[in-house]
Amino acid sequence: MWAHSYVVATLSGLIGFRMSAADKGICFLAGLLHDIGRVVLINLYRNDYPSVFGAENIISAEREMFQCDHIQAGVWFLESLSFPEEIIMSVRCHHDINGADKHTEILTSVYLAEGIVSMPDIAFKYDGDGSWTERHVKVFMDRGFRGHDVIEFKSILSGRCNHINSFFDL
Repeated sequence: MWAHSYVVATLSGLIGFRMSAADKGICFLAGLLHDIGRVVLINLYRNDYPSVFGAENIISAEREMFQCDHIQAGVWFLESLSFPEEIIMSVRCHHDINGADKHTEILTSVYLAEGIVSMPDIAFKYDGDGSWTERHVKVFMDRGFRGHDVIEFKSILSGRCNHINSFFDL
């Protein structure tokens, strides 16, 4: 899970830098913490949470088992620690940025990074729950990115794959 979060963080920072209106460091931190609610649920339900990993829809499985998903758990956790609004909103919106009207560059960087990392032809897979949808494509294009940018992002991540695997002892 932390390897997935690190990859999303790396790509969020890169996307934020490319959008130039977003702070790369804040985008990185938002990407790193986007799935923090999974850590909360794993710690609360240590024996039960592993069964969620095999589910086709992790969010639905979390809601069914725990009456809460990792998004809600992450938001509650970060709010309890008084994290900045842009980080909390990134956790809230990492699967859906519809209706987001504040901190949009940061939210967009995490949303797109989560989507790209979930693409089927990505060089490596870590335990994520995102997907690349038509909505991602629209947001990507609306932000001025094109198909060659996806190829470049994937290439950058592939180049870091050995380092990430080594760091996380995978």
